[in-house]
Order: sequence, then structure tokens, then C-alpha cells
Amino acid sequence: MNTEKEKIVLRVGMNDGIVDGKMRIKNKSFSQILLDASDESILSTGEAIGELLDKEVVHIVKVEQIALSR
Repeated sequence: MNTEKEKIVLRVGMNDGIVDGKMRIKNKSFSQILLDASDESILSTGEAIGELLDKEVVHIVKVEQIALSR
């Protein structure tokens, strides 16, 4: 089986206030991520985005799209 990484998406979930007693999370996605970006650089970028937007970062997710073939 062959695999080929096609795309990486950075998803940053930020605290968008309290609604009905529960934290509302607003997600922002960024898709133009270099395929060889390290996990540490992606984490640092997500944290910096939260600081720039002046929001509390709740979670940072790296999503990889990988093609499988024979």
C-alpha cells in the first residue's frame, strides 16, 4: 500500500463566550499549511493566532489528508 500526504489543515478552537451556561467554541480553519510543517510549529502557530485574535485557545487540531493506493 502507498500513502501520500495531500493536505494539512490547522483548526483552532477559541472561547467565544458563555451561552446558556456553556462555553461557546468558535473554530477557525487554516488550510495552506506546508506538508512538512512540524507538530511544534503548527502548535506555535495556533497559539499565536489565539493571541492575535485576543481569544482563549481551547484546542488546536492538526488534520492530515492522506491518499491511499495500491
